[in-house]
Amino acid sequence: RAYDREAMLHMNINSKYTYTQESFQLMASKHLDIVQIPVSIKYFNGRKSRVVKSILNFITVSSFNILRAFRDFAPLKFFGLLSFVPFVIGLICVIFILIHWLATGDFSPYKFVGFTGIYLISLSLIILIVAILSDMLGRMLNNQEKILYYTKKEHYSKFKKK
Repeated sequence: RAYDREAMLHMNINSKYTYTQESFQLMASKHLDIVQIPVSIKYFNGRKSRVVKSILNFITVSSFNILRAFRDFAPLKFFGLLSFVPFVIGLICVIFILIHWLATGDFSPYKFVGFTGIYLISLSLIILIVAILSDMLGRMLNNQEKILYYTKKEHYSKFKKK
């Protein structure tokens, strides 16, 4: 992999497993150009991969890295979608219990459906609050990354070729 000076100044990798995926996600989120350059390689038969020892493990860890990136780069969407599921299920439960109450005048024998619906809607609202707080923290992180970028730019400008 090769990075230009601008891409390196924007890099702030936190993954302990592999930097490759996180670097691509980071560059894409910063709207930096990602270019593929074809390179010919000589592959040896029977050569074992030193990067991927287990495909299942690689897929699992990669999935978590992608979810973390989605959480970090779009927290409002991530937690908003996460809060949508219990809200819809809770709303269905509450509508069901209200329809039953209108038809019979009683909540029995479906009281637990009403409590479940109210619980799920409450859970959804709590997750939505977490979404708003995460979005605020994401904005602060964005400002910190800008500060880090300009600090690196200033520091490494001393080493620029003349």
